Amino acid sequence: MIANAFPCLLFYIIGYEIPIDLGKKFGKEHIFGKRTIGGFLSFLIVGIIVGSMMGKTIEAIYLSSGAFFGVLSNSFIKRRIGIKEGEDFIPFDQVDYILGATLFYIIGYGINNFDVLILIFGCILSFVMHTSGNYLLKKLKKRLKKRL
Repeated sequence: MIANAFPCLLFYIIGYEIPIDLGKKFGKEHIFGKRTIGGFLSFLIVGIIVGSMMGKTIEAIYLSSGAFFGVLSNSFIKRRIGIKEGEDFIPFDQVDYILGATLFYIIGYGINNFDVLILIFGCILSFVMHTSGNYLLKKLKKRLKKRL
């Protein structure tokens, strides 16, 4: 989840906004919405740092790349079915990166090394944390607007 928030920080720190689809469009919409190369690099960098601290650098590369692939896939699907940037796509917005990371892990290490219970627990935990976090942020924004 740290890697999921890091692209926002990277954007504000250095403004790295080159689109991952290089501005190409599929129909009227960008292929991957507003996803950027900086976002991918931030997923990868944070994932490698955290994975290295746990002695799992290679796994971290698979998982970080897979997580971003999940986010890209979700963004692509949302644009194709007419969901605008920033609109909710429940439950996929909450678990897209987990599903992508899982896919890449299985590709890299095989299904025999995969634990389905960890996937289920991760999806439930992610869904609850994202949903409650978004709810609290919306409440906070309403309170701030009232004060202004």
